[in-house]
Amino acid sequence: MRWASETYNSRDLRTHDLVFMIFSHLRYEQPYSSRRTLRMVTCGEKTYAKVEGSVESLWGEDTFLVVRQDNELKPWENPEAQLVACAVAAFQMLDEHRWSAGVAPLDKKVVIGITMLRTQPTFFKIPVTAELAQCVKVGMYPANPTIVSGCKSQRPSYPPNIDPEMMRREDLRKLLQYFEALKQFLPESGFD
Repeated sequence: MRWASETYNSRDLRTHDLVFMIFSHLRYEQPYSSRRTLRMVTCGEKTYAKVEGSVESLWGEDTFLVVRQDNELKPWENPEAQLVACAVAAFQMLDEHRWSAGVAPLDKKVVIGITMLRTQPTFFKIPVTAELAQCVKVGMYPANPTIVSGCKSQRPSYPPNIDPEMMRREDLRKLLQYFEALKQFLPESGFD
């Protein structure tokens, strides 16, 4: 937990390592990828959405969860908007896989998202529709709004400027409880 709050190259935080360790601790068996890029089309151009971590199906064709870092060192970045972009990219990639397999595209999919500010997660349910994905592809506003639900975890009981090693065991227990509760939104086949 200490290194999750530290910088290791003056810009990035190791929150993705912390999330990976938590999923391992919870015995989550679906593949967890660290630092992945998701292909997507935005405004008619091929581009990528970067995630710090993701939980995906065994063959990588479907992404259930995306993790973005809330980097307080870069206040101009908007991790929530980037998280939605990652969810749209995951939807577009899934539709691409379904199309190449001869399976009908989805109308809607909910992608779970997490932003991590050091060791404090905020959880999101991001509904991605075919309409939204298509509008992102062509650079138009969708006719129907996308309503994202979020749940911010309680702030740790220590100020952010305190050395992370002083984090109490209670805070770690609370963090694990949040991720344990997240299991209900992920595919059951992932847990042993």
